[in-house]
Amino acid sequence: MQKFIARKGYVLIVVLLVIGLVLFNINETYSDKGTELKYELYSEILKNNTILLENDSDGLIYDSNDNYYYFNGNVENNYIVVNNELWRIVAINNDRSIKIIKNYGISNNKLYTFNNDYTNFKYQGSNVMNELLLWYDNNFINSDKYVVESEYCVLYQSNICLEKKYYKVGLLNIDEVMRAGGSITNNESYYLYNYYDWWIINNDYDEFIDSAYSGFVNSLGSIDKGFVDEAKTIRPVINLKKDTYINGNGTIDNPYYIVD
Repeated sequence: MQKFIARKGYVLIVVLLVIGLVLFNINETYSDKGTELKYELYSEILKNNTILLENDSDGLIYDSNDNYYYFNGNVENNYIVVNNELWRIVAINNDRSIKIIKNYGISNNKLYTFNNDYTNFKYQGSNVMNELLLWYDNNFINSDKYVVESEYCVLYQSNICLEKKYYKVGLLNIDEVMRAGGSITNNESYYLYNYYDWWIINNDYDEFIDSAYSGFVNSLGSIDKGFVDEAKTIRPVINLKKDTYINGNGTIDNPYYIVD
């Protein structure tokens, strides 16, 4: 009987040691994740996509005129987690910073007017701009080091951007939405579609009715215009530094995420 008990005790010790080694290896693998295995975001995006030269299919398009890459259509590998939130990669800028947009609106898709003054179509000093800057200051305390100040269109009229300014956070303009696959036709099959109405930069003023407009993407995925005192969601846009390092492959199940 004593031999049987001793043998059982020996077996139990061996089992516990094996379990301990397995748990140690699992923990080591997890803790190493994001330290040794890290890649430059810009290079990984290019590696994980076939570069297209024409805007006639879904994927990553290269614009040789501006030395600029942008995603178009029903893309499924441009997800990235920043500040513990899900974003979509919009473009690789010509300075190789990475433009991204939050997958949904700030403050749980809260609705905001573009401007409280129905005659004011300007983005600078607008309600939307103030809310964006406040949201960024309150939420990006730990992630600000990854964001680069970039040029944003702040006045888009008559099919052209008339004014640009540098900020840490802003909105997409109508050109950028159209490159992604948006148009005046309903479209639920491109990556910017998210079931909500959300503001973009496409400013206008109607003298006949003395009212200001700005662009938005509506809940059917088409580009529209709304009075500035209407309420829509706000999807912030930021630009990540070109030397941002990541893990993941950009899919919804394994999105890119930033590592130090």
